[in-house]
Amino acid sequence: YCTILGYSEEELVGSVVVEMIIPIEKRAVFLERLKNRKQGIQEDYQTEVIRKDGEKIIIDIKSNALFNEKGASDAYVVSITDITDEIRKIEDIKAFSSIAAHDLNSPINKILTVVDLVDPNSLNEENKEFLQMVRTTIVSMKTLTQDLLAFSRLGTQALEKSNVNINEIVQDICKQQLPPNFTGQLSIQNLPDAKANEGAVKQLFNNLISNAFKYSSKKTVPEIEIGSYTKEGQTYYFVKDNGVGLNEEQMKTLFTPFKRYHSKFEGNGLGLAIVKRIIDKHGGNIFAESDTDKGLTLSFTLSPS
Repeated sequence: YCTILGYSEEELVGSVVVEMIIPIEKRAVFLERLKNRKQGIQEDYQTEVIRKDGEKIIIDIKSNALFNEKGASDAYVVSITDITDEIRKIEDIKAFSSIAAHDLNSPINKILTVVDLVDPNSLNEENKEFLQMVRTTIVSMKTLTQDLLAFSRLGTQALEKSNVNINEIVQDICKQQLPPNFTGQLSIQNLPDAKANEGAVKQLFNNLISNAFKYSSKKTVPEIEIGSYTKEGQTYYFVKDNGVGLNEEQMKTLFTPFKRYHSKFEGNGLGLAIVKRIIDKHGGNIFAESDTDKGLTLSFTLSPS
């Protein structure tokens, strides 16, 4: 139990462990199940808990009551198993694996090299279009394999955390992502630092800001806002756009791998799945607010609440 949660025995014995490991939004359900356990009702379920280092993991809980000679339950035996990796392997990619993505990288790079060696000036207009079509497809495949690898690695790698300058990261990403001749409004608040993994946070904001620019690009005046706020002592960051938005049904599967909603925009459906995985690895939460044609706001924390 100590190994699973990352605590020592001394830290757990005599402590209110529920408050240490159960996310606030899941405590009511957990405490209700605890009542059932004390009444001798058998348990068999899976739930999310927070390790000492802040990472969210998934455990399987099974319990059986022990009855005394009077037929009353005065104790119970509980079995707890860390099933995080198994669950994530099921969730992750299924048909794809990191090995497949690695194997795809080599031929993709070779094709891209050959395409880049062809001199467009030696081709007629029709063949130039074909060459560009091949290049666009290959670049898209390369992005997909890189995203597959990133998504797969996030399931197993431990994250080293340090004090991260969020302001600097967001400013750099916005400079890189800003479309040519951008005529919209980009607002960046003064963002507080965070205790996080710098590389993962860069990828997180890169995905969110890229999406904001992309999905608001067809608006007459694109509006993007990146900021933060504090609620009940917790820091929330957000990325907001006035783009195409999503309906209520689409919002239910927003973070599902390979899920795409707008055929007019390029993408492979892994961007937000990667964002969700990064936030889970930090022990944070993410939620979305949207309405069709009114944009999307993604708010998240980078530490347990």
